[in-house]
Amino acid sequence: MASHFGITPPEMLNGAKQKPMDRVSFLKSLTDKDAPEVRKTQYFELGANRAIYHDGWVAASRISAPWLPMAADSTPLAAKWELYHVEKDFSQGDNVAAKHPDK
Repeated sequence: MASHFGITPPEMLNGAKQKPMDRVSFLKSLTDKDAPEVRKTQYFELGANRAIYHDGWVAASRISAPWLPMAADSTPLAAKWELYHVEKDFSQGDNVAAKHPDK
């Protein structure tokens, strides 16, 4: 499968079959400041920290800072969820979930 740049990823690397790359180009966002978002929803995690982005909002559950080791007694399912309207608050400074815990 060739990429947008004419580079074909290897099917094998050091004797290991490679999985196809799952990707969406973000080139337009670098060349056109008014380019629409390509992805509307994206889930991501690092260690036990996890979040989901959807249409300008991020819901996140954080056990610890990614650069700190997770405590042995940490329970990911007990972590509180936070909600940020990153379209208006890109620094994630205003936790909407803290203001509206019933939601």
